[in-house]
Parts: sequence; structure tokens; C-alpha cells
Amino acid sequence: MKKTVKFIAIAFIGIGLFSTSCKKKEEQEEYNQVALDATSSEDDEMMTRDEEIFVGSPCNYDLTQLLAPCAIVTETSADFPKTITIDYGTGCTNSNGVTKKGKVIIYMSNPLNTVGAVRQISFDGFYINSTQITGTKNLENTGLNSSGNALISVDADLTFTNGNGTRTRSSDHVREWIGHSTCEPEDDEFLITGSGSVTRNNGTVRPYSIATAVHINYSCRYPVAGEIDFGTSSKRGCIINYGSGECDEFVQLTTKRRNKVFTINLATRTIE
Repeated sequence: MKKTVKFIAIAFIGIGLFSTSCKKKEEQEEYNQVALDATSSEDDEMMTRDEEIFVGSPCNYDLTQLLAPCAIVTETSADFPKTITIDYGTGCTNSNGVTKKGKVIIYMSNPLNTVGAVRQISFDGFYINSTQITGTKNLENTGLNSSGNALISVDADLTFTNGNGTRTRSSDHVREWIGHSTCEPEDDEFLITGSGSVTRNNGTVRPYSIATAVHINYSCRYPVAGEIDFGTSSKRGCIINYGSGECDEFVQLTTKRRNKVFTINLATRTIE
């Protein structure tokens, strides 16, 4: 009888350890998925920043420097409205080490720094590194704010496909454009606010809101500051923090439920 009780006790301990191990694996997988949610946010804002802002500008930009030396830019007209196609062919690598291929197609009503101007962006076989991007993105200059900076509304429905699966992102953002009135790309900065959602392979939907404006500047490949709140409650979800101004590929992920802190490498799309 004692042996039976001992065996049962050991069995329950084993089940408990197995259950704990499974929960830890499930939690880690969820954190990995959240990291991928976060990198889709970075893709959304950074992927076609230069194409959206500099192509079709009244400034005489050297697009081979801003985009990539092998990018071919064609336009349907010298005047507005017009459609511009940027063809990266089978692959062009820019000065930040980002490789793009395929086409970005942009309809433009006027230069984007003109109040009321709209841009409609679509893609044809377009990749950034190993991620394929499909869908549409619409921009509109809605005027100046009290600081004299241009406000650009950005509505996007985009799908990102790579070795980690497929994610669909819907977003409704406002982009405050600092430096819009000059022809110096180096002084361009953007403060992003708004909300949206990310839908995973399995149909799980993760809403998000930008708690503190995401700060992007021309000189850095990644956002340098800001916070994004992922999830629907205090128990599920996380806070993504891009830092306080440093230019690097690392962001901090803090889980809401357990208040655990992780570091995400945006370059490798993994938790470190």
C-alpha cells in the first residue's frame, strides 16, 4: 500500500513538472509570436519610408542614393497627378544593408508636402529581405499642426509573408512630419501615433495602440523611441518600448501578465 501511495505521489509530481514545462514552452512561444507582431509594426512604418516621402518630391533628390543604386524609377507623366513605379528587379541593396526586390507602385495627386495631397501605394512581387509584402497603403496630407509640422494620415492593409508564416496588419496612423518644408533628407523626422491590429496565421487578432509616439528619423534604420501597447487587457499582451533616442536594433518587450522583460532583436526578429 505504501509503495502504491509513493508511486501515485511520484506520478503526480511528474505530471506537475510536465505541465509546468508545457506551460513554459507555451509562454515562450507566445513571446516569440509577440516579437513577430512587433517586427511587423516596424516593417509597416519603415519598409517604404523613402519611397513614400522622397519619390515625386519637388526637390531634386538623387534617388539612386536615397533608394538603391540599381532601382529603376519610371513615371507616367512629368506633371501631377501621375503614377510612379520603382522597380528593384531581382534585388537591390541600399546603404542600410536592406535588400528590396520587385516593384512599388505609387499614385500621386501632388507632392506629399502639399496640403490635400494623396498617395496610393501598391506592390508587385515586392520583398524586403526575405519578407514578401502585399496589400495597399494610402497617405493624405491633412494640413499643419500647431508646431507647423505636416500631418500625414496613413491607412494600411498589408500582409507580410516569410519563413515565420503570414501576418496581416491593418493600421490607422497619423504621421507628424518634421522637416517637411526643406530639401534636406537629414532633417526629416516622423512621430507616429494611432492604432491597428495584427492577425496571425492561426487567426488570432492582436489589437494595438501607440501609447507614446514612435519616433523615426532619416539616419536610423529602426525606430529610436516610442511605446506600443499590444493586447486587450492587463493580463494578455505586452508593451513594446523602442528606447529613448538611441539608434540600434533592440527593443524592450514587457509582458503585462507577469511583468517579464525581454529584448527583441529587430534585425533577426528574435527574442534574446
